[in-house]
Amino acid sequence: MPKSMREKRRYLEVRIVTPSPVDEEGLRHVLWEALLGALGEVGAAKTQAWVLEWDPAAGTGFIRCAIPSVDEVIFSLKTVTAIGGAPANIIIEGVSGTLKSLRTTPPVK
Repeated sequence: MPKSMREKRRYLEVRIVTPSPVDEEGLRHVLWEALLGALGEVGAAKTQAWVLEWDPAAGTGFIRCAIPSVDEVIFSLKTVTAIGGAPANIIIEGVSGTLKSLRTTPPVK
């Protein structure tokens, strides 16, 4: 399919604050559990959310989703209060149309 006909996407930079590190598979599990719990199966599928990169040591990474679903993905992630039995807080550092701009722009404090 030509690039002009593809659905546009947004990228979210996320940081997880938790006492124990979270690996990429754990983040995927948390993401989909949150989406399914908040939006149901059809809503979660429409978000097209996916973990692109994850650094478990720093607790930061990038999630891709469809443009109409950005608010729904953020809402779903903010409902997460624990990961693997440990308390956790997911912070959205930024939202952008390209990964390059998220990497080069410092987070807003």
